[in-house]
Amino acid sequence: MQILFVCVLLQLGGFLPLWVSPKAAKITGIVMAVYLSLNCCMNAFSKSKKERFIMTPLSLIVAISFWFAVF
Repeated sequence: MQILFVCVLLQLGGFLPLWVSPKAAKITGIVMAVYLSLNCCMNAFSKSKKERFIMTPLSLIVAISFWFAVF
């Protein structure tokens, strides 16, 4: 699943040729950005300290990257 995320992010950034139409790539990017934003929120409310302090900032960076690439 993460390989798909990377491919879509590279397509949105213009580093890979588009496999699908630009509109479909943008919609896929928005769906992934929403998913990663929710993932970041769930990590922030986790009981595990490792998830809160390590995975939350990392998932926030990835979510911001997707939002930036989509818009």
